Amino acid sequence: VTKTWNKTNGGNWTTASNWNPSGVPTATDHVLIPVDQSAPITRSVTTNNEIISLKGLTIDGNVNFTFHPTWTQFCTLNITGVFVVNSGKTFTAGADDIGRLDVTLASGSTGTVVGTVYINSYTSGTTYDRTFTNAGNLTITSSGLITGQNTANFTQSANGTLQIANAAGITTTGATGAIQVPSTRTYSTGANYIYNGANQNIGNGLPTNLTGSLTINASGTVTLENAKTIANGGNVFITSGTFATVNRLTMTST
Repeated sequence: VTKTWNKTNGGNWTTASNWNPSGVPTATDHVLIPVDQSAPITRSVTTNNEIISLKGLTIDGNVNFTFHPTWTQFCTLNITGVFVVNSGKTFTAGADDIGRLDVTLASGSTGTVVGTVYINSYTSGTTYDRTFTNAGNLTITSSGLITGQNTANFTQSANGTLQIANAAGITTTGATGAIQVPSTRTYSTGANYIYNGANQNIGNGLPTNLTGSLTINASGTVTLENAKTIANGGNVFITSGTFATVNRLTMTST
């Protein structure tokens, strides 16, 4: 079932009448936020480290999910099917300077970020890190962005796929690239990376000693500006566009 949020001023996630059709979303439901919200959508976490699973989540309006509203407890929003943030819209996870919500795209899920994902985190350091984790197949378009505040993190899991159209590719620090969270950006050597924009740099975030795959599926030139090695078990695929390695690519004998 697609559960559509029927308010414009935020409200309580667990109030059945806030949804159309009526009823709190379950792990088999797809949630649609159809319009901008003037206040957060809130939910009290009853158990610390609770996992809230959804089959899908589509963001068609600016929204903040504040689960839990204080720093004392946290939870994970786990998407098992489809995740979409549409153009010009921002999906904010967690309250400003508190941010007790992690977001995970599970293995087998697909995600498309055309707008912005913003991860809030608590101000008291790494003990309260909040993380966006991709274990599925996530596409970040040329206009898409994953960012946040304080100690917000990004993790690309092994065997998952990250598709990048940003001109600066993926980076480990700074306000450039498709992922700009201010704390740790982790890109697994075992993941699959697809560059599908126009003219792009790979970015220093692509792992060295890659055992997953690197795919160039661009409409222009993709430039490797940092030395990288494709290790045993790794693959390079060029399906369209030009891959400018500039003598910086090393491939093992296998």
